[in-house]
Amino acid sequence: MRKPRLGRIAGIALVLAFSLIAHPANAQFSNATGKVAGTAGQACVSATNDYAWPDTNGNILKCVSNVWTIQGVTATAAGSTGYVQFNSSGAFGADSNFFWDNTNKRVGIGTTAPATSLDLSAESDGLKLQTIAAAAGASCTSTYQGAIRYNSTSNNVEFCNGTNWSFLAAGASSCGAPSGLSFTNQTGVALSTMTISNSATITWSGCSSAEAVSVTGGGSPQISINGGAWGTTGAIYSGQTLQAKLTSSALASTLLTATVTVGVSNTYWTVTTAASCIVTIGTVCADGSIYAGITPDTSVPMYAAPCDYGMTGSAGSCTGTRGQTYWSVGNSATGINSWVTGRANTLALHNDDGKGNGPYEAADWCYNLSGYLGHSDWYLPAEGELDLLYQGYSAIGGFSSGAQYWSSSENGGYTPNAFYETLSSGGQGPAPKGYSYDVRCVRR
Repeated sequence: MRKPRLGRIAGIALVLAFSLIAHPANAQFSNATGKVAGTAGQACVSATNDYAWPDTNGNILKCVSNVWTIQGVTATAAGSTGYVQFNSSGAFGADSNFFWDNTNKRVGIGTTAPATSLDLSAESDGLKLQTIAAAAGASCTSTYQGAIRYNSTSNNVEFCNGTNWSFLAAGASSCGAPSGLSFTNQTGVALSTMTISNSATITWSGCSSAEAVSVTGGGSPQISINGGAWGTTGAIYSGQTLQAKLTSSALASTLLTATVTVGVSNTYWTVTTAASCIVTIGTVCADGSIYAGITPDTSVPMYAAPCDYGMTGSAGSCTGTRGQTYWSVGNSATGINSWVTGRANTLALHNDDGKGNGPYEAADWCYNLSGYLGHSDWYLPAEGELDLLYQGYSAIGGFSSGAQYWSSSENGGYTPNAFYETLSSGGQGPAPKGYSYDVRCVRR
């Protein structure tokens, strides 16, 4: 078989090339990629040109009535006029609850007739604002003037006036912003302690009427106006004083916040408890009481007063004359003989004072320490709790060596007697209720 000649092959190629030139309408595009064959709006010959490759703007051109014309994709909008379009599973979607009023330039949520720039009036679920904690969020500056937010700590809506975040008021007031509305934050406070703020003098100008005042927050806060009764709401006049109080947390190193509001302005007052003193028996806590160990009944911390009955002072520095007192006047049975619930024993004995066997002097002394070191739950320890004081005798300190200390536990086997313990040696036993012994009060 003879090989084809090169001249014959070249001839066939030339014939094909001339054929394509003579019949350009047979090609889909009239030029190569990147070579613009036409420009939108310019003349072309419809009889010989069909489509052009994309022009410099990326448009596909078609020769229509001898003019290069951009070819586009036609899509049909969903819904009615004004419905905002969104992607609905790859297609255009729309809903009457999301509407654009192009004439008035307004957005309607839940309405097709918005009356304001943003109209949510037809919705029943409300507008949810940005939520912030009282101690967080942007500072109120001129940048944020007019902004609103929800304060999740005080459960109030606030607005920024360019200087301070203030609560929205139910009605307008002609009174100026109050001056002096500030309280000193307190730290290192004892656990579960009633804490009172400094006294702030509140003044304003622009009116002579009273302004509403209120307090919210943790620790059951209250306010006192001009030294009056404590409460959560009231009215204050310019020039009067204002104080706040709350009960500190029962947990160590814990902050509680009270929000005090006068008119439409507010301030925050914080009370932070001290770090835990429940480390080693004998540790002196922030309130002056002494950690004595864990109670035998509920395994909670127990604290001892720093001084014995009749004395005052602080741990390691008690002054005055140590006193002794009797358990009770009468010898009748009380049935109060628990070895572990000294608080309950003390309350029961105090409540029994007027029934012929009282007064129960030792228990009453501890009960009446209400407010001592900021606490109102002092009691005469039960025998099992008194034994904790023996175990921590040296670390707790301030005891009388060789002295007997009363417990709040009656001797159930022989009711004229109650139990005592010699804390320096640990010796325990019953003794007649009329004997005079030492007393050291405790609390939990």
